[in-house]
Amino acid sequence: MKPESKFKLHGQYMEKNSSRSTRVEFVFNDGILSVFESNKCLDERLAIESIQGKRNIYLDNGCLFVSDLDLSERQSKLLLPKSEFTIRWLEKLTIKKFFLYVFSLFALLAIYRYAFILATSIIVMYFPLEWEKKLGKSTYNNLKITLLEDTKIEEKRREKITLKAQDLIKASNLTEIPKIMFHESKTLGANALALPGGPIVITDDLVKLLESDPLILSIIAHEIVHIQERHSLEQIVQIVGVSSFAWLLFGAEEAIIEEVLYIAVNLWSLKKSRDFEREADLKAIEILRKAGIPENSLLKAMKKLSNYSCGEKRRDKSLCSKDTGSGWLSTHPSDSERLDYISENIAKEPSQ
Repeated sequence: MKPESKFKLHGQYMEKNSSRSTRVEFVFNDGILSVFESNKCLDERLAIESIQGKRNIYLDNGCLFVSDLDLSERQSKLLLPKSEFTIRWLEKLTIKKFFLYVFSLFALLAIYRYAFILATSIIVMYFPLEWEKKLGKSTYNNLKITLLEDTKIEEKRREKITLKAQDLIKASNLTEIPKIMFHESKTLGANALALPGGPIVITDDLVKLLESDPLILSIIAHEIVHIQERHSLEQIVQIVGVSSFAWLLFGAEEAIIEEVLYIAVNLWSLKKSRDFEREADLKAIEILRKAGIPENSLLKAMKKLSNYSCGEKRRDKSLCSKDTGSGWLSTHPSDSERLDYISENIAKEPSQ
């Protein structure tokens, strides 16, 4: 849960080198500071120089604002630069508090490791499909505004791929057919996305890169597994659950502890993400086999994607080599690891 980003304070406003004060309203709104007197704006887009005590706020225009009430920890965090807030928090940290926080963090991480994962599975199992589809639709609409553009792939080509994808969907355990949407995207490049409950987004660059239908269909099979296993929903539930629990445990005043917990949970989520990718790869091979599409299509597609992404456009160079020392910060297994386990799986279970 994120802190409130809007609040108002009342107090005295003193101009630089003057003892004269004015009764004002001090407004913080999404990072913008303004000072009002009787609804008239005196100053706006101010920055904080420093905060002395719990009420005195020194501004970059040389003025001083003295609040009627003490600032809360949340308000101080929002007003101060992050580094200064951290220093102030550490100055107040006692040995007793330090060990209490460490114990609480380990306890919460243990609860997350066992109880939350079990609870997440139950929640995901009974989470209404219609709600999941609404979440996916909302995400898709936002992506169309921010990252996705109209496709330039010919309609006949799109229809042909979509028609062939129906065999993949029939070979999966999906009860409803997700839509397959084609889009141009300068940001995503050659990519595919499975949104909660569908749709599946295929970029124009992916179609151009893979060229042949079996290779494109192998990537669609991978995305079908993400929808089938509800991977996106599971990650959302875990993050929301832990964040809510942290808020209840530590309260609104311990922002630093909450941020440390966010980091720990995010690292665990990255591991889960890599596990989900591995599961999607291996189950995609099963779907391809059932649909009568050569399972080595996925191997060929991954090789092409690896060659493409390890060029100048690679966003995460750690995935390109066998040295996966920084792989724990990645959402996907390394390219070499993926090619190895896909090859092994195909070799173990050849097509009938």
